[in-house]
Amino acid sequence: MKIKETESLKYILDKLEIQGKFKSDRYIYLNPLLFYTSILANLTSGLVLNSNGKNIKFFGVTLAGSGFGKDFSFGTVADVFNFNRTVYHEAMKQELIANVEGDERLKHEVENSFVLGEKKGLDALLNYIPRDITVSIEGTKEGFVATSYAVAAAQFSSINVSVSELGDIVTNSAEALNKLKEAYDGTIKAKVTKSENTPQVDNLTTNILLFGSEAGVSKKDKEQLLKLLESGLYRRSVIFNFEPKPIERQSSENVEMQEEELNELFSYIDSIKAIIKSNTKNYKEALEFGHQQDYKERLVSIQDELIDKANDNLADKWLTIDVSSIDMIDNIAHLLCILDSSMTLTLEHLESAYSIFKESRETISNIINPISIHKDLFNVLKLAKRKLSIHELDSYGVNLGSTKQIREETIELFKDYAYYKGYVPNVTGKNTRYFYMEEPSKTEMDKIICSIDVHDYEQKKIEPQASASFLPLEVNFFGEAPSIEALVRSNKAKSFTTSWYEPTAMSEKLATTQGAGHRRADNAIKGQNLIGFDIDDGMTLKEARELLKDYTYIIYTTRSHRKEKNGEMQGDRFRILVPTTNKYYVDPEQHKKMYKNIAEFFGFKVYDQATTNISRLWFTNPEAEVFTNVGTKLNAQAFIPETEQGNHALEILNKLMDSGVDYEDEVERRVAGIKKWFVVNTATGSRNSNLYSAKKLLEEIGVHNVELVLFELNNLLSEPLSDKEVTSIARRN
Repeated sequence: MKIKETESLKYILDKLEIQGKFKSDRYIYLNPLLFYTSILANLTSGLVLNSNGKNIKFFGVTLAGSGFGKDFSFGTVADVFNFNRTVYHEAMKQELIANVEGDERLKHEVENSFVLGEKKGLDALLNYIPRDITVSIEGTKEGFVATSYAVAAAQFSSINVSVSELGDIVTNSAEALNKLKEAYDGTIKAKVTKSENTPQVDNLTTNILLFGSEAGVSKKDKEQLLKLLESGLYRRSVIFNFEPKPIERQSSENVEMQEEELNELFSYIDSIKAIIKSNTKNYKEALEFGHQQDYKERLVSIQDELIDKANDNLADKWLTIDVSSIDMIDNIAHLLCILDSSMTLTLEHLESAYSIFKESRETISNIINPISIHKDLFNVLKLAKRKLSIHELDSYGVNLGSTKQIREETIELFKDYAYYKGYVPNVTGKNTRYFYMEEPSKTEMDKIICSIDVHDYEQKKIEPQASASFLPLEVNFFGEAPSIEALVRSNKAKSFTTSWYEPTAMSEKLATTQGAGHRRADNAIKGQNLIGFDIDDGMTLKEARELLKDYTYIIYTTRSHRKEKNGEMQGDRFRILVPTTNKYYVDPEQHKKMYKNIAEFFGFKVYDQATTNISRLWFTNPEAEVFTNVGTKLNAQAFIPETEQGNHALEILNKLMDSGVDYEDEVERRVAGIKKWFVVNTATGSRNSNLYSAKKLLEEIGVHNVELVLFELNNLLSEPLSDKEVTSIARRN
């Protein structure tokens, strides 16, 4: 790393480095150092403020593998700052009592919002005061909210979140992400009891320090890490990713040196504490923005640099996010000033803060923008159009990595990228790996994927919805059995699904037929070509058939269709099944997102949300009314957000559907429908044919300037045809 250090920062890091010389990297100390300094700044009840007049916050993420000394560095810095737990807790308690008793509005809020067992009001809230200088984000959201409110009401210090294992705690917890996002904005609100809400937490100062391992974490963890960064942490955070380094041996002489240097560091930090405690008002004035004109001008120029860099690289969303990182840079400069104990904020502090920021962005780049070997692998396979061994790839200049771990991560990135680009990746072999790609196969109407219930109900008495064993089949969509049309009215099969599943010992044991898979979401095999919706309310059969008139479908009524329930006659109850243009490949989470996008596209305002589950069970109904239609298959790929086509199509569709235009003219309404159809169904290989189909439809409904509308349609594509090609299509008979 090439961080520009101030004199005080160098002094402190030198001494800390001696402590961790045999256990951790010099800069692994930097995040906990700034973290604890921000806590120190907030112990002054908000009198140490940044250039915008706000409390100083610090967010740090340290990524390093096992044995790098992350926890050691955190513990060492904590010891150096020496915040006594008992004293800290008692001081916050006294501040909270004084603030609540002295503010009638606050007192009323507390009395009416907090209940803990038999305790109410202030007595209950006092139980949420942190017993340590740092708290974890494990536990319930309600507990986190109450703790945050207690800190905010005390107006003492800040809520300081430290997490020692990022992968285990944060990256797999959506609730943790929501807590952090709310804490950023200082507006936390959630139910603490069944009947009451906590008051809103305003101006909560939050410091966060996260430790974890980037190397060796699963693909899912990396995805969650990126979500964490995108949620707001990125623009506020110093993020360092550390590489392995040799481990040094300790000697008795080294141990003595560490103790001596550590005692000097204790003394230095104590002197900073004393200065802040005795000179709070002067310190605040020294840090105020108006006293540093040069500082102000440089801060503005740094933001201009970030804006220029983002404008030069508009495709890089992380650079755009960085434009909002100026407050973080400003905060770090103030923290360096505190560590310097010079009482004067200088350009040196700002330049050092900017250096830390830039180095942070450099070290995280391998995670945000990983090395593009997986893209090279994709491009070579796309051109080769055949299976290639790992040795053949090496001859093409595609080296998948020197270690097994790196190779496996590259392969996972390649698979994700292939799906993103609309291809199906395949990696086979154990000792010698082979790679190839294929386009998703077009759906043939006699090969519709489904699984039927073959659970042995005699062997184990359960309800049909709990059945585990499902036999994978490919059947006709229409016609006599075996077909989907016959299956929905089957007397033999109790239920079916639109997915295939991996078998388990349980599914094989409880099946009446060999080859049954185990129906559960994490067992679903990627590759489907049928979507379905369960409609229990909000739409009639007639309305559904009108919405789907251009598509191939089967609609069948359920057992509860127009039946009496609790003395009331029920309305239309039915299920919709639509085949897709090609196989689509999604995981359980993508499946949910895709279904919600399809429902919005069709206009299904009310439907059973369980429909979105990839392992959704569909019951048969021997007495069903069945309605069929032959039209266009649905291009599911356009509705998967994680694909290139899906990202583009959804953006365009949202613009078309959010335009707010209420088409009174029938021709305008039909044109709008053609635009939606064109966006959903047009990929690179179908541009010409679909544009020509659109031309014929436009002529059929009486559009006057067909060529102009064709140019509009063409401009909706991510890769439009040339003007010459569009003109040629417009003039074709």
